[in-house]
Amino acid sequence: MKKLTTKLGSELRNFAEVTQNMNVRETPDEYTRWKKRQAAAQAPRSTQPATSKSKSKASVPSETADGRRICFFNINTYKVHAIGDYVDTIAEFGTTDSYSTQICELQHRFIKNQFERTNKKDVVEQMTRIGDVSSALKRMDLELEQREAQLQSQIGDLATLPLDPEGLQSLLDGSPYTIGQTERSADLIPSITRWIYEQRHDDAMKFFIPQLKRFFLARFLGNRNDPKFNEEEILGIRFHQDRMYRHKTLRINYTSYDVLRQQDLLNPSTSNRFILLPAQSEDGSTPPPSVSYGNVVPRREDFVHVRWLYYNTDEARQGGWDECRLDHIGYEQCYTDQDLLDSFDFVHPSDIIRAVHLIPDFQSGSSGTLLNFAKSIAHDSEEHWDWKYYYVNRFVDRDMLMRYLGGGIGHYRYAIGSSDVTLGSEQNEREGIEVSVETGEEGKNGNMESEGEGSDGEESICLALDEVSDEEEPSVDEGPSEFEDDVSEDEMEGHAVDEDEDDLYGF
Repeated sequence: MKKLTTKLGSELRNFAEVTQNMNVRETPDEYTRWKKRQAAAQAPRSTQPATSKSKSKASVPSETADGRRICFFNINTYKVHAIGDYVDTIAEFGTTDSYSTQICELQHRFIKNQFERTNKKDVVEQMTRIGDVSSALKRMDLELEQREAQLQSQIGDLATLPLDPEGLQSLLDGSPYTIGQTERSADLIPSITRWIYEQRHDDAMKFFIPQLKRFFLARFLGNRNDPKFNEEEILGIRFHQDRMYRHKTLRINYTSYDVLRQQDLLNPSTSNRFILLPAQSEDGSTPPPSVSYGNVVPRREDFVHVRWLYYNTDEARQGGWDECRLDHIGYEQCYTDQDLLDSFDFVHPSDIIRAVHLIPDFQSGSSGTLLNFAKSIAHDSEEHWDWKYYYVNRFVDRDMLMRYLGGGIGHYRYAIGSSDVTLGSEQNEREGIEVSVETGEEGKNGNMESEGEGSDGEESICLALDEVSDEEEPSVDEGPSEFEDDVSEDEMEGHAVDEDEDDLYGF
């Protein structure tokens, strides 16, 4: 600061010398004000003779023809003279705000302003309350400013994200969902049966092939309410080329309660993996107060491999409007094959209502023993454990609340109850496959190509896209299947497994 002070003094002197010979005059406004002050000062003594002192004062500033004085930069002032003492004074006494009376005076004005806002009774209490309110309002203003800055930053980040044309187009044309249609080599599973065989110890994969065939058969025959098929009918399903593709995301389009089109993004490798489905009753009808929850397992005819969650039957943990508690759900403990069949299944993406928000029950904790295989791809965590229970957050947004409360204009059904609800959890593989369906003596042909996401041990969505064209639509009059010469999946995997393996399970 000493160096800057020395430099400032030198610059001021140079500026005074440079401007000394410049013809700079006062402005017309300054001249007018000066003349008024001069006239006011001379008025009381207009009768007195002019003194030599007054004459000398008037002659100091040079005047031009129009009466305006010539201006010079004057460094002969105390302000300029004291600049050299600033550094030593600050070092000895501190900065001026340490001893200036201005701070106290400004605070005194604030106190007097508070006093004027009281009714002059219990002044201290009222002024304290006013101060507390002012502090709270200032804090709220600061939080709002910070939140606005955060939102602006997020908007800027979103503006740089690439737009997904497929997802946008599906939202505009009314499609219930969208999955990527690309068939990249990195997403290819060249042999379904080999892939199942490599994961044969995983509980989620034990009944993968028979459940998938049963799902396809039910869709082709139009019986989607827990159909019963024998082994011969299930073995009639043939996977074309025994391959599938994997994708990471599934977009679910839905209509919100206020009749606006919305879209949820599902990705099993993230927390956005839970889904809401309409539950089916025993007689095939779908009553309004029934839903199911599913946690998507990554795969690709379009299908979704799910791990179901079920309501907690403990009466002390019952949820709902009457109990004033959130619904309490959890995975089923898998001890037997029937437990596995009840825990895993396939659903079609068009049956998914939307994504759902589940809150882990931290008090109940987690467990790594709900499945027999410790490293199953169906686990919630990459560390191979699951939360024992979840709470269903029906208040996550307005649209979700209206689905439970009822009355949403854009909703097909009224309200969601909890008595008949089954729950599911997404699992982690999504694949695309082409299948050939043969039922009885007269063939029914269906071409489907599926994609999915997820590698071994990685969560992904199991999906498949039905691509039956008009000319390939199944019909009992069509004669032999165009894929009747295709070998079944167990024959194609002969190089990987023994020939006497069970054709029903794929290994």
